[in-house]
Amino acid sequence: GLAWFEEQSARAKHPDVRKALSAALIKLTSIPQGPAAARVDELREKLEGSAKPLRDPTLKRPGTARGRRSRNTR
Repeated sequence: GLAWFEEQSARAKHPDVRKALSAALIKLTSIPQGPAAARVDELREKLEGSAKPLRDPTLKRPGTARGRRSRNTR
């Protein structure tokens, strides 16, 4: 059970899969006979570790945003 969940959390890329795994983690914390809180935290860290990195705003090229205000005028 939890080994499979850990493996899936470590490699989850699709947003819907990540959302489902996150919802399952929330449900695991509400089960009285469920895994220990420390184990759930480990699974949560695995899921966070597989997330896409945050976008670096310094890499944004001028003029690539939507609309004419992002483009230089002459």
